[in-house]
Amino acid sequence: MHDKDIVFPANQWRFDERVADAFDEMLQRSIPDYSNMRALVSAIALKFLSKGGVLIDIGASKGEAIAPLVKLPECSFHLIDNSPSMLAALTERFADYKNVTVHDLDLRSQFLDVKANVVLSVLTLQFVPVEHRMKLLQRIYNSLHRNGAFVLVEKVIGATATVDDLITNIYYELKAENGYSDYEIQRKRLSLEGVLVPWTASANEQALKNAGFHQVECIWRWSNLQVG
Repeated sequence: MHDKDIVFPANQWRFDERVADAFDEMLQRSIPDYSNMRALVSAIALKFLSKGGVLIDIGASKGEAIAPLVKLPECSFHLIDNSPSMLAALTERFADYKNVTVHDLDLRSQFLDVKANVVLSVLTLQFVPVEHRMKLLQRIYNSLHRNGAFVLVEKVIGATATVDDLITNIYYELKAENGYSDYEIQRKRLSLEGVLVPWTASANEQALKNAGFHQVECIWRWSNLQVG
């Protein structure tokens, strides 16, 4: 029985206090193969974070992406968000870590003047309005050291309507198996319309190449979610 992740947005989706409180359970129940996806992101980051390395996490939410990494010797972590509830959670969670800096930034128009070995975007780019995404991707590219890595986790849509309907229905079936009612699934779907705007996998790949990334590879995918 789940008693935390009962969030019924009245209008558009917002990362408010109710969402922040239920966020961890929400992701575990909503993201297929969630723990393996998180482990893969951490493993990739580790490969690029040497002693004294720098990691930027955009849309850091409650800091799950850096939690397994934060004790790496002499590494520094910059966490970006602009939800007051998520910023408060990040500040509280990492208050004792001198190597973690929390930044309140609007990714539509702002970025850090920091050179990084790794930039993470875990289910974040999809919430950035489409007209601002290419500029953000170029800023991410420019922020990376030579031979650095950008890890992108995104929800994607099918390349055709038939495929998209198929993978979406499979995804909703998984959510139902994890305890969500049809009402909860549809309320969340409606609240996210126009807020979460995914691209196809090929569109994400092309956008990354247009931003300057030369090696683009999908390394994990479950239906309509992928890591690249």
